[in-house]
Amino acid sequence: MSAEPVLAPSPDAARNPSAAWLPDAALSFPEAFSQRVALTPEQPVLHVVGFAGREPQAKPFTYAALAKSVHQAAALLARAGVGAGDSVLICVSRADAFFSFLIATQVLGAIPAPLPSMADLQMQSYQARLRSVARDARPRALVVDDARARQAVAGALEDAALGVVELGELDGESVPLECPLDWRCRPEGIAFLQYTSGSTGEPKGVVVRHDNLVANIRAIIEGGRMDGRDVVYSWLPVFHDMGLVAGLLLGVYLGIPAYVAPLKSFVYRPDSWLRAIHRFRATFSPAPNFAYHLLANRIPESALRELDLSSWRLAFDGAEPIDPQTARAFIRRFEPAGFRATSFRPAYGLAEATLAVSFAPPDAPLRCDSVAREPLTARGEARPVEAGAADSTTFISVGRPVPGHRVRILSQEDGRELPERHLGEVAVSGPSVTPGYFHELREGGAARTELRTGDLGYLAEGELFIVDRLKDLLVVGGRKHAPADVERVVGALEGVRGGAVVAFSVRGEEGTEEVVLAVTPEAGAEVEALEVKVKRVAQEHFGFPPRVVLVRPGALPKTSSGKLQRSACRARYLDGTLQRFSREAAPE
Repeated sequence: MSAEPVLAPSPDAARNPSAAWLPDAALSFPEAFSQRVALTPEQPVLHVVGFAGREPQAKPFTYAALAKSVHQAAALLARAGVGAGDSVLICVSRADAFFSFLIATQVLGAIPAPLPSMADLQMQSYQARLRSVARDARPRALVVDDARARQAVAGALEDAALGVVELGELDGESVPLECPLDWRCRPEGIAFLQYTSGSTGEPKGVVVRHDNLVANIRAIIEGGRMDGRDVVYSWLPVFHDMGLVAGLLLGVYLGIPAYVAPLKSFVYRPDSWLRAIHRFRATFSPAPNFAYHLLANRIPESALRELDLSSWRLAFDGAEPIDPQTARAFIRRFEPAGFRATSFRPAYGLAEATLAVSFAPPDAPLRCDSVAREPLTARGEARPVEAGAADSTTFISVGRPVPGHRVRILSQEDGRELPERHLGEVAVSGPSVTPGYFHELREGGAARTELRTGDLGYLAEGELFIVDRLKDLLVVGGRKHAPADVERVVGALEGVRGGAVVAFSVRGEEGTEEVVLAVTPEAGAEVEALEVKVKRVAQEHFGFPPRVVLVRPGALPKTSSGKLQRSACRARYLDGTLQRFSREAAPE
């Protein structure tokens, strides 16, 4: 039997007496969900969003309806042979069904692994993803959208013992469950495997424990001062850590409306995001930097008159490097529609810390830090200079660590802790830090207590600034250049398509490192002049002459969450498969 319903006031209850109430921190997510079901069964909480024309429409699901669906999902999984300790790959596109199978897998004592559905990827990519994850997860069953996806699974995984459940069965005839569901889950048990996006190599299964998940959700709620007045809207894929934790689970846990739309709603109609925030009065809506960049540059003036974004108080920007210019441009563009500068919240997080590591508190001003480039690249010192100073670069603050967590900056050479304004590896500790990767723990590896992130950053006045990935650093002539800095400078040139520059290094003929810039030109750009301009700007700003490769639109590889993949781009360059730009192939 699960514990009796025990609720505690949210961290912001003093500000709002009618604030949402939080379950006891010791309870797992399934236990907290079962309490919501018992206390407020008819409360609509999850709203699955679709678009009829331009306007968003939402189908609500109450706690009781979700609980019924969880029971059906558990029965289907049990019939497919799933038991305690088995892993289940969940590859469905519909948010309510995804939620049901996720919780059902957990309460069966099995291990869910969220993955893209066939609606999210092309057939070849879908099958490749299944194969790579199945090698690690060793699944007992998969949940897929339909018969076509079932056939794709059969083509990718030749395993006759593998159980496959189709989404349609969830809505079909009720399947009896032999034993009542026990919602209790051990804090140290696995809540899910979050497979990394592959932006830095082969996907690895991050083990997110039940206590990690609850700790991170509560840290976001407390850090964001969230309460019963908040409303979540997300178009992020639910198989991705930001879409899963912040977009789907947080709202259900806190007891506030969570509106979840398919990724394609944004891909096909980027303005649908803003229309939905306007329509549903959303207060909390996260996205990667490229989405803010796209909207800042492509929404026409006429559309602003139709939008009221004054409800949006937590606009988290994370999951990829954050461009200060994008932040300023987005704020400037949408202030006439009621968006406040203090609502833009740069954030830092990663799957290995469940999700959130740091972000600025609500209503804090945006903070940018301009530093001299020479001491940064030569000695790793972030020496502040006036904004816009010659030979400088600017980084944006991603705030302070979320409540209950700590960030240190460690030397790359000997691991010692570095003082403020010294560049080093970002290390994170706290209850959201996951114990490790599935294959390593399965083989007896020790659980970590502090996460060395592989990200390069520094602290200034207690706030964190992320510079880049350590493994991607461009080391030229003894200086260490952040590829994001190079990409940002080149990407600002006229004639370069926004967000379509990748910088990486290769070994030159003389054994030295040479920088390659893969650049997508804008339609109509003079490509010969653009190549000369890119070389000149790189030489002037960074002191090295790069190889410039102009590539076709869409040729730069990205993860399913929209991150540019430097390692994959480098591999395609080296094996000759990176599609080069040609006037005949360029769209007008």
